[in-house]
Amino acid sequence: MLKTLKNSERLKKNFKQTPYYSEGGWRLYESVREDLRIVLSFLKDIRFERYWKQNILPKIRQKTMEIDKDLPKYNVIAEVEKHLGFALPSNKITIYMLYYSRPHGIKITGTRFITNVDYPFDIVMRNAIHEMMHPPFNLSRDPELKEALDSLRADAFLMDKVLNHNPSFGYNSFEGFIEEDCVQALDQVISEKFKVEVEAHKRWKTNDGGMHVFAIVLYSIMKDEDFNGERESFRDFLTRMIRSGKLKAGNIKPIYDAFYSQRTS
Repeated sequence: MLKTLKNSERLKKNFKQTPYYSEGGWRLYESVREDLRIVLSFLKDIRFERYWKQNILPKIRQKTMEIDKDLPKYNVIAEVEKHLGFALPSNKITIYMLYYSRPHGIKITGTRFITNVDYPFDIVMRNAIHEMMHPPFNLSRDPELKEALDSLRADAFLMDKVLNHNPSFGYNSFEGFIEEDCVQALDQVISEKFKVEVEAHKRWKTNDGGMHVFAIVLYSIMKDEDFNGERESFRDFLTRMIRSGKLKAGNIKPIYDAFYSQRTS
């Protein structure tokens, strides 16, 4: 890591080949390179690696052994690919089990993600399902889908959540908000199939201050339409639902209200 901080050209070249690179993000990295160098040099000087191997690594090894025995029951990649309608870059998911990452489960690139050693198996599974689906479509190369999604900007209920949610939760652009909620709706359907889900009403009532209203509406429509990826890709399904008027500006709050009227507890 210290060598990469000293010369980051290889990192930049490789990162540019992923959907996650942006000039703004790279400038942010450049602005903290010296701070990162100081932190990592300090950890090296106090022999943090030795402490980590003696005190942290045994806990991580124990947790990975516990998870390994249950993993063969689940074929996450196949289910994700079926629902998205396209192949992932690998048929293997790599999970980095970290001690200092809580509360985050974060996708890196490809089919790799970070999770926390304290998370129970169900959370690790839900993270694996969720993180593999980012991004669920390529909006920068899909003018038809972009036009369809842009039509939802006219929905006042949706835009209130996009513009006025707590910015510390992230998803602070329209495109980022919609992508996250699409993935949440998809991961809920797949998690239910694997029986590792959080009950949908309970999940979205409290998650990130209740901001994920689009996920609720999309999930409701997916259930009504029995979407499972077998007849069309998620991208095609989403476009069709908007074009047909079932998912359109003005319909989001009524569908949201109907979702919660089905459950009073």
